[in-house]
Amino acid sequence: MCKKTSNILTSECGCKFCEECLYDIIMTITSNQIILNGYEKMQLQNNDSDKCPICQIKLNLQYLIMLFEEKGRDFGNEYNEAKVRMANYIKTICFICQKKFDNEKSLEVSHNSKRELLKINVMINSHCIKDSKKNNEINNNYEKEKDIDYSENAHVVCMNCYKKNKNTKIKEIKNIQYKVFMCEICGIRHYISCKEWNKWSKNDACCKCIII
Repeated sequence: MCKKTSNILTSECGCKFCEECLYDIIMTITSNQIILNGYEKMQLQNNDSDKCPICQIKLNLQYLIMLFEEKGRDFGNEYNEAKVRMANYIKTICFICQKKFDNEKSLEVSHNSKRELLKINVMINSHCIKDSKKNNEINNNYEKEKDIDYSENAHVVCMNCYKKNKNTKIKEIKNIQYKVFMCEICGIRHYISCKEWNKWSKNDACCKCIII
């Protein structure tokens, strides 16, 4: 791109870039965020903005980041920022339909008002993470990817999805019944115990206010 012949890095597609040009490409693809979390990676898959400007093959951002890290570049702040954004997505986006809410206050109810979101504890089985990898490769970076690519923290579901999925099929594991959902934020299956799911069933209409 700039015709430089020093500090050259080669992407997986085989195209060569100097460090400066390749860094600018990563900045453009990630909207200056550099490190993307799981939800942002899935959003990126839906457009063509991550293609190599030379050969038009999709770039492997994780591979490119690795090239810079091998050169001594520290992306610690960027990883932490990706975690913070992921935590915010988990709290403000329905994990089933991706409906977005402005903030966590949607979980609250005021006098004579209805809930918009419900908070649900989820469980992630290790095999779900393996299945999400190409060729079912074993995930050796669980702790590093946790909270960046996926989250075990409580997710939120909008009231509409909660009502639609009351009769979802149930899977029993070790004598515990679970509802199983594909999370549209983490991109992997989440298991929710029926006890956890049903805790809202009697109180999901309003804040139990008394109107006379």
